[in-house]
Amino acid sequence: VDTVPLNYKDGYYDIVAHGSPTAMLPIVNGVKQSYSAITVYAILCKQADYHDQPIRLVSCWVGLIANGFAQQLADLAGVPVLAATAKIHVCDKELVFYDPRKFGEPVRQSDLGPKQWIIYHPQTNA
Repeated sequence: VDTVPLNYKDGYYDIVAHGSPTAMLPIVNGVKQSYSAITVYAILCKQADYHDQPIRLVSCWVGLIANGFAQQLADLAGVPVLAATAKIHVCDKELVFYDPRKFGEPVRQSDLGPKQWIIYHPQTNA
């Protein structure tokens, strides 16, 4: 299985949590929570090391739908958001992708095609 170094996108601010197409699902005090893009953005704004750089969501499925979580966060933050469209796993500071067509088998990133990561750009409502 090919892996991707966790820091392969220098200049991006990484947010790591469980996810779905519509929410991030962090484990807080042993309980899975559901955070909207608004909640994640509010938390992000309080981070001393965040300086309006592009964001990478190291989270399963958050980039799967066009107007889902990743696009909402890009719109709120006003920066590009790089998001996975598949199930991923962080292991020893590397990313492993899983192919949903093969019921969770690890696969090489190249086998998933170009859409395992999508960059969502901020959109304005004109």
